[in-house]
Amino acid sequence: MIKYAFIFLSFLVLVTNPGIAMDTQMQPEEAPKRITHPSTWSFLKEGDPVEVIMPAAGPLSPEHVPAALEFIRKQGLKAFIAEDTLNQKAAPFGYYSHSHKARAVAFIKALLSDFPALWALRGGFGCHEVLDYLEHSDVSALPRKKMFLGFSDFTAIHLWLATQQCPSLHGPVAGLGRELVEITKSQVNKEVSLGDVIKILKGKIPELEHKFDVIHLGKGPSLEAIEGSVLGGNLSIIENHNGTPTALRGRGRFVLLEDTLEDPTRFIRRLLGLLRVGVFDEAKGILFGHMPLRGYEDSTEGTKEIIRSFVTEFLVPRSNIPVLYSPRFGHGPYNDVMPFGTKARLTLEGPTATLRVKVNESAY
Repeated sequence: MIKYAFIFLSFLVLVTNPGIAMDTQMQPEEAPKRITHPSTWSFLKEGDPVEVIMPAAGPLSPEHVPAALEFIRKQGLKAFIAEDTLNQKAAPFGYYSHSHKARAVAFIKALLSDFPALWALRGGFGCHEVLDYLEHSDVSALPRKKMFLGFSDFTAIHLWLATQQCPSLHGPVAGLGRELVEITKSQVNKEVSLGDVIKILKGKIPELEHKFDVIHLGKGPSLEAIEGSVLGGNLSIIENHNGTPTALRGRGRFVLLEDTLEDPTRFIRRLLGLLRVGVFDEAKGILFGHMPLRGYEDSTEGTKEIIRSFVTEFLVPRSNIPVLYSPRFGHGPYNDVMPFGTKARLTLEGPTATLRVKVNESAY
C-alpha cells in the first residue's frame, strides 16, 4: 500500500503546478528500503522543473530566493522550492536554512521526487549534517537520474553521489552569479554567467573544455591523452570525509581541489594529510582550482610555486602524476562547471594542458 500511495502522491505533485514557489512536495515520511538508479541524468528540456534546494546556508536576504527562482523561470524552466524548506528561526545559530533534521528530511524528499534537477541555493555549512541523517535513513540508492549542481559545502553531497555511481556537476549555486549580484552583494562567483550554466544543463554544450597551467608534468608529455573522470571539490570538506564511507578515493580519477584563503604552512600540511591517507593513490592527476594563499592573494605564480614545493618534496616520491592549476573553479570570481563522474580526457601540451569532460556521459 505504501508503494502505491507513493506513486499516486507523486502523480499529484506532477499534475499540480511545480513551478510555483513554495509548492508542496507530497512524499511519504518513510523512504523505500531498496531503490535502483541509472548511472547518469538527462539534459533538461524547455519547461522542465528545477527544485532549488537548501541543505546548507539560508538565503542572504528576503529577496534572494524569489530572485533566484525568477531567473531560472526566465530561462524557460520551471522553478520552485518545496514547502517547509526555509525556516531560519528554527536553524541553529540562525545560519542554516532550517534545523538539521528538517534540512535532511527536505533533501531526502527531493531525492525521492520525480523532478529531474536539484540545484543548491548556497553552500557554506550544513550538508555534512544532512548527509549524516541520509546515511542513517532507509534510502539505499537514488530512485531516478537527476541533475545535481552545487559547490563549496555541497562537496559532501558530491562525495555521496560518487558512492552511488551517480555523475554530478560541480559549479555555481543557484543563488550566486552575475545576474544576482545586485541582490546578494557577494563577491564570490560575481563574474559567473548563470545563463551559460543553464545552457550546459540543457545540453547545448555536451562537452566542456578547460585549460590549465601545468605545475608538474608527471611522467612527462605523451602523445596519448590521459583518460579518467573528475571528483573532488572543497578541500576542507574533503578532509572532513577522510575515514568515512564517503571518503574521496582518487584511483582512476583527476582530483579537483579548491578552497578559500589559507595560510601556506597549513596548506602544505593539509595536502600532506591527503597524501598520507591515500587520496592521491593511483590518481590520474591533481587539478588545483581557486586556492588563495595568505601573502600571495594577487600572485598566481606565488601560489603555483608553493604547490610546486609540495609536489617536489612530498608527492613525486610516492605518486608522479600531473599537477595542474586554474583559478576558474571554486570560490573566486569565476566558477566554471566541472562534471564529476563523467568521461574526461587530459592532453598535456608543455606549459599548458587541456581537459575535455563530457557533461553527462557516465564514467561509472
